[in-house]
Amino acid sequence: MHRIKRVLSISFANFRKWISNPRIFVLILLLIMIVRNYLSPIIDISKSLGMSITPWVFPYLTCNCYFLLFFMLGIILLFCDAPFCDNTQPYVLIRSNKNEWLLGQIVYIVFASALYVITVILLSIIFLVPYLTFNMDWGKVLGTLSQTEAYTGIYIPYKIQLNYSPVQAMILSFISSWIVCVFLGMIMLFFNINFRHTIGNLISCALIAMVIFARNSPFIVTYFSPVSWASLDIIDPTNTTKYPSILLVFSGLGILIVLLAILSNATFKRKSITLLPTL
Repeated sequence: MHRIKRVLSISFANFRKWISNPRIFVLILLLIMIVRNYLSPIIDISKSLGMSITPWVFPYLTCNCYFLLFFMLGIILLFCDAPFCDNTQPYVLIRSNKNEWLLGQIVYIVFASALYVITVILLSIIFLVPYLTFNMDWGKVLGTLSQTEAYTGIYIPYKIQLNYSPVQAMILSFISSWIVCVFLGMIMLFFNINFRHTIGNLISCALIAMVIFARNSPFIVTYFSPVSWASLDIIDPTNTTKYPSILLVFSGLGILIVLLAILSNATFKRKSITLLPTL
């Protein structure tokens, strides 16, 4: 029990640093701009049609490869200083050990990734508030846009409405985006521990950039672009196509995350901690 408390304490100490970290405020501002920009066409169409919008837009945002690109680049900004070694960490290590300290960083990545995705979901709903209506179906605006060629500036794939209810799509889209964010965070953690501090960030950026390539390439490329798996239109819920299944996406990313955590722990024991300047 005491060990769990120490791990959680180490983890939430990183959250407390957000108050004085200018990167967090820059990230929030960028998220506001990105979400507002990609929702503007739908809001304009809603106003022109005189119809309200249901709040189930997040799954469609992540289906837009350019939104997904910027959305995931925000994770680089959030976790670019992994493994989060500033000048306060020696005092933390005195009260714990390396295993607990590293586990605290991993728990932080998991929780911060969830909060990051939730923030984007909330922003996508907040911007719709003047035109918002709460229904358990997709609503006329999203339903109409998914079946017409009307240009909205945002990709509205009809197959999401065929395969999922709005609540199912929101939950699956949240989980898939969350797991991808954790995966990117673990990539940065592992490679920044074992190589130069920017290596993990560069590898994560390369994986994110593959989203654009995978979207315009044969289906097989999507198997090598795990960041693309945050898009529901890439995932096959019926196991009847050649695209990745839900089981493959969740289990594959889960295995990679656990493997990165194990490797990070094994190598971190032999590493000395390099302190980063406090931002």
